[in-house]
Amino acid sequence: QELSPALHGASQAPPTMKRSSDAEDAAKRQKISDPVCWVCRRKFESPAMLKLHEEQSELHAANVKRQQAAAVAAAFSPSTEGGERAGSIPRDGTPASEHKPAIRIAPVKMTPQPVEPQQNDEDDDVDGEVVVHVTNAEDSQAITVHPEDDEKPSVAAPPQQQQQKQSAQAAAPAPAAATPEYPGMIRWYNKRRRIGFIVDPKSKRGNDVFVTNLRSELPTWPGAPVVFQKREVDSKMVAANVKFTDLRYNVFSAVGSSEGRKNENEDRCAQYNLGSIGNFYAVFDGHGGVGCAEHLVKNLHRQLLATWRQSWPVNVHGHITADDEVRMVSTALTEAFLATDKVYLQAASKKKLQDGCTAIVALLVDGFEAPKQSTAPGVTGGVTKVFCANLGDCRGILCRHTKTGWLPVRLSEDHTPSRADEQKRVIAAGGQVGMDKAGVWRVTKQKGALSELKKDKKEERRALTTTRGFGFLDMKSPSIVSASPEVKVFTLTPEDCMVIIASDGIWDVLTDAEVVTIATEKTHKTDDARVQAIMKAALNKGSGDNVTVVVVRLGWGKWHRSSDRAEEKTEAPKADDLDMFA
Repeated sequence: QELSPALHGASQAPPTMKRSSDAEDAAKRQKISDPVCWVCRRKFESPAMLKLHEEQSELHAANVKRQQAAAVAAAFSPSTEGGERAGSIPRDGTPASEHKPAIRIAPVKMTPQPVEPQQNDEDDDVDGEVVVHVTNAEDSQAITVHPEDDEKPSVAAPPQQQQQKQSAQAAAPAPAAATPEYPGMIRWYNKRRRIGFIVDPKSKRGNDVFVTNLRSELPTWPGAPVVFQKREVDSKMVAANVKFTDLRYNVFSAVGSSEGRKNENEDRCAQYNLGSIGNFYAVFDGHGGVGCAEHLVKNLHRQLLATWRQSWPVNVHGHITADDEVRMVSTALTEAFLATDKVYLQAASKKKLQDGCTAIVALLVDGFEAPKQSTAPGVTGGVTKVFCANLGDCRGILCRHTKTGWLPVRLSEDHTPSRADEQKRVIAAGGQVGMDKAGVWRVTKQKGALSELKKDKKEERRALTTTRGFGFLDMKSPSIVSASPEVKVFTLTPEDCMVIIASDGIWDVLTDAEVVTIATEKTHKTDDARVQAIMKAALNKGSGDNVTVVVVRLGWGKWHRSSDRAEEKTEAPKADDLDMFA
């Protein structure tokens, strides 16, 4: 087999080689003083950060592996005379027939032996062939041997070569000692900026260990216990090989939905891990059909991702504050709602659809630097925030423990025609607000008294009990029913234990305090049990609508480590109980 110099890492061309345009470009790049990873095409603040990226970044390792695979594939492609690929031009500019490779390795033939399967080894996955690794005096290559080859194994190396090999092994340096690992806790880590700090219990306050480039799916909530290694970069301690040691410092969720006393369940719910943005939870309450609700389940979170990526700047080091991020996330939510509604209305117009949907979204976003605040017990400096985007009469609450007991914190306000500010907006848009014969507040664009409306489905869709929502084509021209959400932002504290969002089938018959009391009952050992208990209580109190509940439990709260929850503290989570975000 004949290999090109590039495959063996030849650093210099032959003396007669003429420098090509590619070589000139490479020389220019070496003169650039800024530290740049040309494999990943990323620029860094200092050579030390570039070195850290090359040593720890999984993206860099994958790109290097991909580049090496491409070089191997090019070297072993069908060749012509002289060892060059057909149609290729060597680096020195000579024809392929005259070019001689710098290194020549004699072919090695072996009788194939059974090879044990190896996981996560894509390089050795060759269909119809057996891959045998052969050590050569000059290089180590993976040589492919076909099963039909019947030749005998090659003769063993002469004693002189074996003696040289043993001498080389004896002269090799001893393996380095294992790098020590240190325990710590996440003070804050911003997945969007990919920077943060780890609390080092063995150092003084203010000497936190800097950490960067953690994988976005890791549970980097404030207070999460970790072990890590230390490296000094630019006279600053940097954490390496960070490992999370306790999955209870995470977010866990459970969902439940039922048609209740109706013939069909028009409610839908969703939960997604959106990576650097955060954890996305939503409840969608369909009106007059399920088309709009199902459209939201499939598309709202995608639109949020697309909107966020368009707004997030490429270079954020030192330019984005915590307040800036709050505004950017809130704006992305609003724009995602409006864009998703616009797409659905276009489809509804073509198909003559009049259904709609109310919605509530709870987005948990971590990594906000806050020197004097805390989300996890005993760790100040970083917080997690919940962004609640509401559109209609679904509702969200936060369960917070105080000295007097459990209290609900309202995350959203219902958009109903009884609200004075909503009445003013609807009337300004050309709509009408009033009560029907049953004393229920409704909004419509029709003229005349609402008490005279007929009680059929067609009329009820024109006289809605909500002033905001997705869809409702006949109410969007003019925009009497708005698709612009009301976004509220809350900073989570160590006293917060759960976020609960639900459709109006729950809130029509249960108060916020009643839901909190049910959810925090000590008899409920799992999140599923809490969800089922809330739904059952609503149906027992006479709810005539569909009922849907999402419970999001915050595993780092004080509630989970108090003496009356000792059984939850000592019991390790089972693999089946771990949340999708673990």
